[in-house]
Amino acid sequence: MLYKNTIVFTLCLIFIACGPGFVEQIQKIESSTDRTYGYTATNPIKIGFYDPRGSVDATYFFLSRLRTQSGQHLNLLYRVSVKDPAGAPFSLPKRFGPPSDGGILDNYLMQAEGSTDTIGLYFDIYRKDLLMVPSGLKFAQPDSTEK
Repeated sequence: MLYKNTIVFTLCLIFIACGPGFVEQIQKIESSTDRTYGYTATNPIKIGFYDPRGSVDATYFFLSRLRTQSGQHLNLLYRVSVKDPAGAPFSLPKRFGPPSDGGILDNYLMQAEGSTDTIGLYFDIYRKDLLMVPSGLKFAQPDSTEK
């Protein structure tokens, strides 16, 4: 019961932080046919929303639902910010601290359960585009009956 409540609570938080657009996108998500989508810094997953904090929450939720083709969960090893090779900085809203320019991506390194192979994905949390699943991975839709 606690797990079901956690799923519902998480989905509510993401809905509030990211808005209905994100929820609609993940319900209709498709796999990309572009083998570079998400795997290279020149073709990141653009998951940006109005609030960067909401974009980070959406990214973690997205990553938590990714699976290998054989259904293995991916465990996050680390996240690091890297320079955006597009090199097109843009103004970010002042919130806390000094003004900042964009031009950075988040790189997440993950490892499939029971494997030594790693998978690296790049995310742009400041820009938004059609959300897709990188080639070779699957997206597990949230289900309140999961355990």
